[in-house]
Amino acid sequence: MRFTRLSRRYAKAFFEISLETGILDESYKDFNQLISLCEQKDFFQFLTSPIIPNEKKINIIHVLFKDHFNKLTIDFISIILNKNRDVNIPEIAIEFNALYNKQNNTEIVDVVTAVSLTENLKERLSIIVNKYTTNAVKFNEIVDESIIGGFILKFDNKQIDESIVSRINKLEKEFNVNMYIKGL
Repeated sequence: MRFTRLSRRYAKAFFEISLETGILDESYKDFNQLISLCEQKDFFQFLTSPIIPNEKKINIIHVLFKDHFNKLTIDFISIILNKNRDVNIPEIAIEFNALYNKQNNTEIVDVVTAVSLTENLKERLSIIVNKYTTNAVKFNEIVDESIIGGFILKFDNKQIDESIVSRINKLEKEFNVNMYIKGL
């Protein structure tokens, strides 16, 4: 997903307001729920539908979220909808979460494995990540059976690929190199 300057500005503005009003943790939880909702096709289509007027969207958002989200978060979503930035809501939420994690010295690590992670594996992977960062580690688990085994870690513009499929590909490249030199 390509993050725009607009998304960063909205996220930063709401982050600062949340910090000043002391609801930063609550806003973080709200935005996590909002990201999950936006991943659902029907909800995102509702948000971005040009057929549904913004006033109606705002009223529905207020009714749906009044018992689940902070009032400030609902008002912020309303502002975004009024400004016709509905398509940017997922990006803004992700940017907000990135600011929150940076504030709390937390490193989000995407870990791709062929099977779900056990607590023992998480601890061992944390040791590897801690060689590169002093921040607390939070894993975003992705199960992909196509890597056969091993793991791929992605964080802070780094990638550590220790998957079996990667090793097989390296071996294949080595075998494809012609070791025979003519004339010797």
